[in-house]
Amino acid sequence: MRRSLRRAHWPVFIKKYQSICPGTLPSAWIWTLSRPMIRHYQSSDTETLISIWMSASRLAHPFLGDDFLTQEDVNMRTLYLPNAETWVIEHASLPIGFIALIDREIGGLFLDPAYHGQGYGHRMVDHARKLKGPLHVDVFERNMIGRRFYDRAGFTEIERYLHEASGEVTLRMSL
Repeated sequence: MRRSLRRAHWPVFIKKYQSICPGTLPSAWIWTLSRPMIRHYQSSDTETLISIWMSASRLAHPFLGDDFLTQEDVNMRTLYLPNAETWVIEHASLPIGFIALIDREIGGLFLDPAYHGQGYGHRMVDHARKLKGPLHVDVFERNMIGRRFYDRAGFTEIERYLHEASGEVTLRMSL
C-alpha cells in the first residue's frame, strides 16, 4: 500500500533527508515544501488563532485596556471566528495568521508578530481581493502598524468615526 507524504510531515521529511544527505535536497523542493498555504479555518485552529490574535493585538493596540481585550477574546471564540469567512495562512504547515471576511469587509487580519514584514499579510489581502473584489476595513487611528500596512496595500481612508466599545477613533478604509 502506497502512502503519500502529507503536507504536515514535510518539515520533518526535509530535516531527516538533509541529515542523511546534507546539501542534496533540491532548492526547488525546499521552496515548494515551505511556501505558505492559505486554507479555510477549522474549529481545531481556534486556540492557535486566539494566541496569534492576542500577540498581534497587544503589539498593535497597546492603547486598548485588558477589559476590552478580555471581551474581544470571548467574541473571537463565539462570534467572529465561527461566523466570518475565515482564512488561515500557514508556514511550514503551522498557522501563522488569519483574515476574517464578512462579505467584502475585512473583519480582522492578524499575523504572528514573528512573521511581520515578510509579505504574509499582503498574501492574505490578495487572496481576499481575488475572492471578493474591492475590500473595506476599519482600523483604529492609533494602530500605527495596521495603518502603515493598509496604506502600503493600497487602501485609502474614506471616513472616520468613534468606535463606541473602545472609545477609539477608527478609520474606514477602502481598496
